[in-house]
Amino acid sequence: MGSVTVDYWQERKSKKLGSSRYRYRRVVERELRPTLGKGEITIALGNAKGDALVKYRQVHREVEQTLAAAWDEVRGIKKPKTARELFQETVERIKALGLNPYRPPTDDDEGGDDHHDDTRDWIERSAVAEGIAAKYPTDPETDHPIGVSAEDTRLVRMLHTTRPKIPAPTLEDAKKLYLKDRFAPNDPKPLERKKDEQRAERAVSNIAKALGSAPDEVKVASITREQARKVQEFIRGDVRSKSTVDRYLNDIRAVINHAIAEVTELHGLTNHFTGLPVLGSGRGGDTPERDKRLPFTQDELKKIRRRIETHADQPDLLLIWRMLEGTGCRLAEVTGLRVKYVVVEGDMPYVEV
Repeated sequence: MGSVTVDYWQERKSKKLGSSRYRYRRVVERELRPTLGKGEITIALGNAKGDALVKYRQVHREVEQTLAAAWDEVRGIKKPKTARELFQETVERIKALGLNPYRPPTDDDEGGDDHHDDTRDWIERSAVAEGIAAKYPTDPETDHPIGVSAEDTRLVRMLHTTRPKIPAPTLEDAKKLYLKDRFAPNDPKPLERKKDEQRAERAVSNIAKALGSAPDEVKVASITREQARKVQEFIRGDVRSKSTVDRYLNDIRAVINHAIAEVTELHGLTNHFTGLPVLGSGRGGDTPERDKRLPFTQDELKKIRRRIETHADQPDLLLIWRMLEGTGCRLAEVTGLRVKYVVVEGDMPYVEV
């Protein structure tokens, strides 16, 4: 029976344990590395081959979406605006025309200065709408303008709306506001910015996926407690570590809390992600995260150094260990370190990880 090659599939066999672990490993194109802040994408798929293959499909689909979005960013392709952003954009266009979008025209026949102001306002709105329609060719049968742009359609519609109502904020709106305000105090470095963007994107994406929708369709105010628990279960089914589930939920809470605090329509709203059971605290038999990665003792450090000194075939290994021992970095952070990220000037040399 012939074997089937699966792209980006990697099996790692452990001689000591006699088992295999599977992961998704993909090199990031050079053009995308500044945008994604990494040279490769590595995602653990688990130990059981069958389950790993099932998870692979979802992981591959999400990675493809991530790379596609990164290419759009590199090529300068703007992301679609939300209904709330388009509404605000139309409001600004009306204001630029010298009109008040929130002042309803009236058919009231009563006299007085207010009546004349309202009539003049209505005439001005109608003149603007007719001017927009005049830019387009007309259908010879209906005499209606054809090929009207979406921007002009929204503008004309709002000109004829007595009380324009701003669309309810969605998860996508909440994410964009969160990132905008987070970056406002100080402009972060590209890698820090990208990490914050990825965390916020993952937060709203998990909610939308759990609810079978998209971030620009789920309204923040519509999320119920039952749905919040559903999101937690969805993440728990996708992530092995309970502590990681808690961390993802912390990001979700931060995005939703910020929207509640900053968006007028959401003031007083209950964040139903607050108070969900903490999974990684040690209850239910799970080991607390702080106890999973205990630091080496001084005796262990000495033994490791001696082992490397007496058994290493390559001198680089001892240098790598010295950096690991002195900095506390992870192995991949040292082996993948570039010269430009090593800063030796000044009183305190350091590396940028």
